[in-house]
Amino acid sequence: GLGDVYKRQINKLAAAIEKMEKETGIADIISVSKGILDWIRKTDTDKAKELSFHFDAYIKDRLK
Repeated sequence: GLGDVYKRQINKLAAAIEKMEKETGIADIISVSKGILDWIRKTDTDKAKELSFHFDAYIKDRLK
């Protein structure tokens, strides 16, 4: 019935909102990671390379 249609629409909207929130969070993490790496790279390129590996792994884990 009509109630089921509304429930399905609400569930689809809720799923879309959840996905958007996750994507926004990832975008923020990437932006901050880049900023930190750029800042560290100015004084310690080896440390920046090491940290970039960890940031990459963290971001990939968050995407799961």
